[in-house]
Amino acid sequence: MDFSYKLLVSGLLLVAPGLFANSVGFGTPVCLEATLQHYLDNFGTSNSGGSCQIGQLVFNKFDFASFGLLSPGVTDPSFTNGITASDIMVRPDATRSAFDFFPILTKPDLFNRTVDPGKLERYAFFYRADPPPIIAGDELFLDPPSGPVYGTKFICADQDFAAAPGGQSNFTYIKSLSRASYSGSTFPCIGPRSGDSYIIKTDGDASTAIPTQASVIFDTPASVINVIILLDYEPGTISGFEGVVTPVILTGVPEPANVFLMGSALIGLGALLRRRRS
Repeated sequence: MDFSYKLLVSGLLLVAPGLFANSVGFGTPVCLEATLQHYLDNFGTSNSGGSCQIGQLVFNKFDFASFGLLSPGVTDPSFTNGITASDIMVRPDATRSAFDFFPILTKPDLFNRTVDPGKLERYAFFYRADPPPIIAGDELFLDPPSGPVYGTKFICADQDFAAAPGGQSNFTYIKSLSRASYSGSTFPCIGPRSGDSYIIKTDGDASTAIPTQASVIFDTPASVINVIILLDYEPGTISGFEGVVTPVILTGVPEPANVFLMGSALIGLGALLRRRRS
């Protein structure tokens, strides 16, 4: 193997790892298992630029709210035993470039609840995932409940969610919603691909046809996704609820810059091999 061939092969070996690595990686801390409150404090909506990395994705803009309701839009004044951000752990999984929500160890049955007749509990989770690589779709699992608990995930691909109707805050708007009417237009998107958000519905009630896990494939793969998850507890007893799993579906497509580098290196290799044969 002459020197020029060795040099080209060495260049290819240097380029190859970048084809699958997250180019954002430098300077972005790894997301650690910690309470959701830790994520709000360090990577929340009030911390512009605060981000952490799981596998190949970077996450930020975390937010959370809990609501006790008597009916949509009507606050339950006796609601005092809800789930807080300090009660929830965020468990990163680098193999899935995603994370799960589950109760802290001191409250292992926190997600298993009994909601009295005429009352509702609703929890809202927000976050943003910023690749590379490209995201082809998204998923949501409830692991694995029985009873009237419902998980709904809304995703805006390559754009932001539109402002809440009438200039109200997102939290006021979320309190007013009826779960039965959730659709892609509940949280419309605004941006270059503006329109309805993608929606994933899951359900812990075995008497319904909606599964406890569901997924969606985007019409066009996305470079960024903004996510809202609503977790609705309705009257009855929920049991066997261990956590909320939020994987994504990656395409495995390298970034354009890396594709260019790989293509250039392969062209160079081809030219060198042709010269060696001549």
